[in-house]
Amino acid sequence: MITPVPMLSSRSASISKSVSKIRFQLAGVIFLVGLLGCSGGEKNEAHNRAELQTPASKIPNKPNKKEKAWKDRYSGVPPAGDPRLKDLSYLQRLEPSAETEVAIGDYFLFEAQPDSAADHYQLALNHDPKNLVAMNRLATALQRLGEMKKAEESLLAAIELDPFYIHSHINLGTLNMRQNRYEKAISEYRLATTIDSTNAVVWFNLGLAYQKSEMNNPAIRAYQKAMEIDPDDPKPWEQTGWIHYGSKLYKGARECWTEALQRDPNNERLKSALSQLEAYRDSTNTP
Repeated sequence: MITPVPMLSSRSASISKSVSKIRFQLAGVIFLVGLLGCSGGEKNEAHNRAELQTPASKIPNKPNKKEKAWKDRYSGVPPAGDPRLKDLSYLQRLEPSAETEVAIGDYFLFEAQPDSAADHYQLALNHDPKNLVAMNRLATALQRLGEMKKAEESLLAAIELDPFYIHSHINLGTLNMRQNRYEKAISEYRLATTIDSTNAVVWFNLGLAYQKSEMNNPAIRAYQKAMEIDPDDPKPWEQTGWIHYGSKLYKGARECWTEALQRDPNNERLKSALSQLEAYRDSTNTP
């Protein structure tokens, strides 16, 4: 037997219709809010997150063809070693930027025109006052102009801006070496080794600073570290040989210079030194 469905009273039916109408209106409002939200911040946030998680090679890129052609020709500074870096007229057609001015400054520095180089490094800093490369290159140009104080100021400003930019410490150490301030040079090079202990140039420079300070044992240890990192570099072997030679340890000097010549067979200075050492050994019967 089928149980009859009770009929709603007119008041109940009216309420039911009103509730249905309100629900339908609320659904419409929620839908519209959802559309508005997706077209604004939430959609952009989701898109940004997706971009961050997507490999760079897969991010879509649809540049304007004319704009891309212009930028390919005039915007990007060529990478190191590119022959266009030696073409001043090409560099001067590049889009003005800090990177462009640094490249032009490097051109003049290579051409032994440090005054023009300094001008362009300063222009680079006008574009980007925090450009560490420009600050370091400006210091190099100023150093070649004999403006040691200004060069030091530029490097100290770079170090204050970023204490972990290793080139600033290397260049400041070299500046101190040029002024025979070996203790300060040692300090900068040692700081540089804490930033990057695998940099053979830093260890070699530290060895030179120790050697100039007549601290032979620390110098030899620094050179040995440079040899470990870059076994093909002849310079640490040569300098270690000179330390042995100065200490009258001729056998050690001969061994080191022989190693250096294996890595640099055209080094006439070493050939001459070895030849004199051999002549001395023959005349004195020393090992």
